Amino acid sequence: MSVLLRNSAKVLMAGQFIIVVRRASHFTRCLNLWRCESMRTRPEKVLRVHFTGEDGIDSGAMAKEVLEKPTADMGNIMFPSGSPVDSTYNVQKGYLQSCGEIAAVSLAQGGPSPCVLQGCVYESMVNPETDFKSLNVEHITAEEKTMLENIQHDLDNNRDTIVDHGFTGCCAMSLCSCSSSSSSPSSSSSLVMLLESLSSGLEPYGLADIIKKKPEICKALFVMGHEKDVDANYVFPLMKPCYSVEGSTRKDVEESVMDSFQAVLISLEDEQKISGYTEVLTWNYDDGEDRSERQESEKQLAEEFQTADVYVAGVLGWLTGQRHRPIDGDPLTIIVNFDHDCLDRNPKHTICFPSVAACGRELTLPVCNMGDTTISPYFPSRIL
Repeated sequence: MSVLLRNSAKVLMAGQFIIVVRRASHFTRCLNLWRCESMRTRPEKVLRVHFTGEDGIDSGAMAKEVLEKPTADMGNIMFPSGSPVDSTYNVQKGYLQSCGEIAAVSLAQGGPSPCVLQGCVYESMVNPETDFKSLNVEHITAEEKTMLENIQHDLDNNRDTIVDHGFTGCCAMSLCSCSSSSSSPSSSSSLVMLLESLSSGLEPYGLADIIKKKPEICKALFVMGHEKDVDANYVFPLMKPCYSVEGSTRKDVEESVMDSFQAVLISLEDEQKISGYTEVLTWNYDDGEDRSERQESEKQLAEEFQTADVYVAGVLGWLTGQRHRPIDGDPLTIIVNFDHDCLDRNPKHTICFPSVAACGRELTLPVCNMGDTTISPYFPSRIL
């Protein structure tokens, strides 16, 4: 299916769809910027990204990086339980439509799959003629099942929930099954409206028609639980080292560096969370769409700093711009170069840092300070 979508995209992608955004922007702001740009330019064009305050030129990796975060936030914010948040505001602001457009662009241009829906919600989206009055327990989400069970066991303490989901009759135990059925979000017309708004955003590249014609094939792209994990055994074989001449001392050092790098990747799979550097953001402000009731002091701390969490998928994102496996199955290739001459350029330095060209998928590892190959040069406090 992804190959079919890619072929369709090649015909349509002429020109550029440019997003100018700062790093660590809130999801709502990203949606607003996307919606503003889509009003001027069709999203079928090639996505290009510019991070404000940075000099980077996007050749593909920055676009994938931008697609990664909104797709993840989409699942956490707009579809927290595998079903769209019951909010007409998201429809009126065009947020669900923008989510659909981001999903279509992500699938066509190498981003991650938007696996944010539960199976029953996906079935409702691909079958808009579904009779919601005849749905049974198999057609509702796990959270909705829990809500219905709570209503049946304790009707009095769940009256507000019943009213919030559209039941306006008398809440009595004799009507418990009726009110429970009416309280299910999947049984209400609001779900139809929400999914229609999402589907309208899936029009680019003809994705909406492809989904309706081949729902079973497309299911793995939208339903939760179909994502493949990124682990050390996946990332390390992608790296293609450019070793020195066989038998040379340089090659021995280079092989030790690669062994050390592999050991670091394996160590990142530990259950213990490893935190990287703390970065001060250039600026951060409230765009008016997601105001909070937090105290100003708490809000200031949250806005000034962000911390990089080091994990295997994050390393893949650092190397290539994407933290997911390619959905078309094509393997990534990361060229690894070794710098033996950094001391000649800067004789006083004592710590080496690797450099990455993510768009070209190229990593350069300095090796002059690899005197002890039992210690990682990039994680000095971690003995391998």
